[in-house]
Amino acid sequence: MPLSPDTKKEAEKRLTVLKMIEVFADKCAKSTLLNGPFGGDDRAFDRLLGPAGILTRTSLVKATMDGRVTYYGRTEAGKIYQQILDTELNFLDPYTGGEVWKK
Repeated sequence: MPLSPDTKKEAEKRLTVLKMIEVFADKCAKSTLLNGPFGGDDRAFDRLLGPAGILTRTSLVKATMDGRVTYYGRTEAGKIYQQILDTELNFLDPYTGGEVWKK
């Protein structure tokens, strides 16, 4: 299932991106995301938010243009996905049988 991250690190990256978009009231500029959680890594950005990126392709995040600036915002499904990731990362203890990550 493409929405299930393979690693805890990947889940944390997705959650960080979604939370950053949330902080900007679901209108976060591409440059803010690229220089923030992605640290300028274009390939990592494209894997999540590019035209074929997992968050864009599954309609969890929508891209809109305002002039020459691209903004990203969460859809309703994206908000629910963020809550699920947050719960899995912060409330499930891998040492008590709540392990949800393969690695």
